[in-house]
Amino acid sequence: MKNNRIIVPVGFPGSGKTSFINGHRHTHHSMSITISGDALRVMMHHGVYHFDGPETDRIICTMIEMAKTFLPIYPVIYLDEYYISYNKQSRANLVTLFDGLAKVEFYPMDSDIGKCIHRRCTDTREDDTSRWPNVLLAMTHDFEPLEAPYNGNI
Repeated sequence: MKNNRIIVPVGFPGSGKTSFINGHRHTHHSMSITISGDALRVMMHHGVYHFDGPETDRIICTMIEMAKTFLPIYPVIYLDEYYISYNKQSRANLVTLFDGLAKVEFYPMDSDIGKCIHRRCTDTREDDTSRWPNVLLAMTHDFEPLEAPYNGNI
């Protein structure tokens, strides 16, 4: 393994994952790339953002394969997708998948569910945001927040 890094923000939709990546990437890692689950959703639906739960596994697999493909080119890769790191098991899986290829780092985002609901309900990426309060409340059952940046203990 070279000095390759996979950087993954951990938080609900609306917690600031994309904003963190944009700020962190331009400040710290000019030779990096972001792989976004939302961007893949737009591509899969011909330019329209559409969330479909069952296709999330396909999106995650695509993101992982893309990251492995880009590791020889970019020393730092950001993965922007809630479902790739929402609990301890998903984070452990990601570390295992990149074992020997890259160091995986996780960063905690704001997990205040009220703020996240507000952000997603005022988001412009979707025409109808009415489902987000219920979706985010349901997500709280499986979400395991990260208390501090990943230091070897998931």
